[in-house]
Amino acid sequence: MKHSRTQYASALVESLQGAPAAERRNRARRFFSILVRNGDWRELPAILRHAERLSRVRAGVRTVEVKSSASLSPAVRTEIKTLMGPRALITESVEPQLLAGLTMLIDQDVFVDASAASRIRHLFPRRAPANSL
Repeated sequence: MKHSRTQYASALVESLQGAPAAERRNRARRFFSILVRNGDWRELPAILRHAERLSRVRAGVRTVEVKSSASLSPAVRTEIKTLMGPRALITESVEPQLLAGLTMLIDQDVFVDASAASRIRHLFPRRAPANSL
């Protein structure tokens, strides 16, 4: 790989930022031709993920994936929005196997696990059976 994914992503975001739509298409085509020429075109999905994240960070937008054991109450939803800021993109899903509580993945980087399932796993770790020696 001639350049890192992060370098490619940063170059892509910089080149597209502020350009008119028609010019962005041309720049994107040139970017892809550079990837092909450098033999790095297989990295395009990862580069685009990095570029998307970089664009969100520069725009001050946070992504928050919330998984909870039951639907969030309005009070909890409001508290999460307050903590994450007005520009947060929050997605919610219900996962009963959490038993109680919730997990949050913030900006695909920080994982917060406040679920009952994780607490039970920490209290009662799985051990190998005594006769497995």
